[in-house]
Amino acid sequence: MNDVRPATGTALCYDVLNGAVRRKAIVPPLALPDPRTAQALIIAPVLIQRELRGHAIVIREAQRKFTRDELEFLLLLVGQAAAGLENVRLQEKAEEYAVAEERGRIARDLHDGFIQSLAGIDLRVEACKLLLRRDPTRVPRELEELHQAVDCGYREVRHYLNVLREPRQPEERLWAALDRVAAECQARHGLRVRVVRAGSEPRLAPATAHDLTQIAREALGNAVRPGRASQAVVRITCRPTHLVLAVRDNGSGFTNGHGDLDAEGFLAPTAAPWSIRERTATLGGALRVRSRPGRGAEILVTIPAAGPGGRYGSDRRMYA
Repeated sequence: MNDVRPATGTALCYDVLNGAVRRKAIVPPLALPDPRTAQALIIAPVLIQRELRGHAIVIREAQRKFTRDELEFLLLLVGQAAAGLENVRLQEKAEEYAVAEERGRIARDLHDGFIQSLAGIDLRVEACKLLLRRDPTRVPRELEELHQAVDCGYREVRHYLNVLREPRQPEERLWAALDRVAAECQARHGLRVRVVRAGSEPRLAPATAHDLTQIAREALGNAVRPGRASQAVVRITCRPTHLVLAVRDNGSGFTNGHGDLDAEGFLAPTAAPWSIRERTATLGGALRVRSRPGRGAEILVTIPAAGPGGRYGSDRRMYA
């Protein structure tokens, strides 16, 4: 530092050493801790991603100038500190991303699970209202089924909370999970579901099997309400390069408002429920929606294989 001003306690300019180049650089006024004793100082910029984030200041009270080696040592030290600060920043960003991803996953799971259970309970309540006017003798049986639906929903939420607390649970294979979802839909909504498998059971990451199961659950729930379907088919086709999950129903199909059909009769992917779109995107897959007004709808999700003989989808942890 060439110009230390004890009277004001500020420094206005300093020499910059950069290889063989020596130049003047103006900096904002700097408040010195004790301007009466400061005899010399060096300042090194703190750069992160080539952006100035601050300055490192070293003050010397003895009447001896800083050497070039000392300046270069400070620059090296500051560079290492800046790299550490950047690592901390990246770690914070990664944690923020993980939290956002976890929130989205929980929202999708609640939408595809518990909220679907509530929708089924709402349907049974409406049925009870109609039966009170038309056929009161059937109300007790309907109430008993409603009670079973509430109990099932309660146990489902308890299970989900337990899984969140203890993420390392035994993993359910896709075939068994789809059979379970089909049985649940038939028991809760009276929807007859047939599961068709083409090929041997695929090698799936646990999170991929979970997401595919939830996609099938949401598609079947959408077939019941608002589609009012009476039967559906869940088909899994496994190929060396990709896997296709297709859910087809005989309901009312998707109503207007989702754009025109393409040449193959498909709607824009936005016609599908948002949770299906997000899960498909998470798996790196492609989503197609076919709707036949008055004759049902079909949702197709294609997931690429990770590589020859590899798993399909990602290898994220499964929490539910």
